[in-house]
Amino acid sequence: MAAVYAVAAVLLFLAGPVYAGDIRPVCLAMDIFTPLERTFFEDLADGGLSGYDDYDAFLIASGIVDPRAFSRYRPRIRAIRSRALAGVDRNAAPYDRGKTLLFWLHDNVLRTYSETSNLAGDLLDKGAFNCLSSTILYCLLAKDLGLSVSGVLAPGHTFCLLADGDRQIVVETTNRYGFEPGRVEEEAIEGGVRQVTVPETVYETTKTVPLYGLMALLYVNTLDMSTLAVGQGETGCLPRFAKVCLFDPENGLFADNLAACLNNLAVSALGQERLEPAYLLIQQGKALGRAPFDDLEVQYYNQMAEQQAGSGDFNGAVQTLWTALQLYPENPVLDNNILYYYGLWADTFRTRSDTGGVVRVFLAARQMLPGSAAVSEGLKAAFYNHAVDAYNRQDFDAARSICQEALGLFPGEGAFLEILNAIPQDPPAWQWGR
Repeated sequence: MAAVYAVAAVLLFLAGPVYAGDIRPVCLAMDIFTPLERTFFEDLADGGLSGYDDYDAFLIASGIVDPRAFSRYRPRIRAIRSRALAGVDRNAAPYDRGKTLLFWLHDNVLRTYSETSNLAGDLLDKGAFNCLSSTILYCLLAKDLGLSVSGVLAPGHTFCLLADGDRQIVVETTNRYGFEPGRVEEEAIEGGVRQVTVPETVYETTKTVPLYGLMALLYVNTLDMSTLAVGQGETGCLPRFAKVCLFDPENGLFADNLAACLNNLAVSALGQERLEPAYLLIQQGKALGRAPFDDLEVQYYNQMAEQQAGSGDFNGAVQTLWTALQLYPENPVLDNNILYYYGLWADTFRTRSDTGGVVRVFLAARQMLPGSAAVSEGLKAAFYNHAVDAYNRQDFDAARSICQEALGLFPGEGAFLEILNAIPQDPPAWQWGR
């Protein structure tokens, strides 16, 4: 049997190849969505939202997918949008608009920084936020104010960039004075003003991501990757990984995480001999274009054949492996296993001294594996034993017929010629009239 190893998913956000295929049909085929989620993701996969909008996307990515909860939060986030559009002068220069928006958010929406408050529910209910949720909300409102913004990922942190002509202004959304860090800002206090500065940070690595790439992180930002071991964490992780890929289908790293999760689940299912769910997982993985699922599929067919042979269905076993061989014609394991089960099948006839049954089995094997030297030798031996058996019973007609059939397949084979020569000649017919 082929050896297949589990692959642990590694969640990194700053690197990874772009996934070339369309991953969305694979994800949408999974039974992992609430009705609200399904209508949203089908809308999103069509190339652009029509029944939903970007604010809805923030709610749904935050897990607000019950229709009643969604209907409560939807007008609340729209109210923030309306107030922000009324509170920021859309005719101001991009720099001033972006700066005023950050002030407005901290004065009206963002109340308390909390490292784990990355979801829209915390933000709307308590004003609790972190770098991810505040950056998403800032980008949503900035776009509606006509600003050009993008998200930026750094190790353990998220912020955004605002385009101001040829300049890219850093916006640290977690701080009221985080617009263009390093700049000195004056803040009015009782009895005067004070100077406030948010230090400029130089990050070792950064990656610019689209708004929906930021929202995708809401699904995985809180995952405990240490639990992602075979049979332990994947069931809960799989829906998140699939939804991440729907939000950001071009991110190759997300696709790799999804593939790794499917791989681990398939390995676990095969180990527990749950073949039907294993097959479904393997097919989903193959649809992602990931090569390791080919080996898993071969293992699936081998295990199915093993189960069939164990119940005495040797014909089913070899037919199963024949199906696999059509998919993977260069796989030597399949050839060897087909031959192995034909041998076991032939043994069931040998134990009953049914030499004709052994011949029939090897004739079937020769038709399936015409180029196999082992099958050819097995068939030759089966014919020989069958002919000897008939000869010893003195059924010379049968022995002759068997040898002639064998010589048609193995012309000039001396063993069959010897048996033919040993068969007594028929006595001459009585000649009347003498």
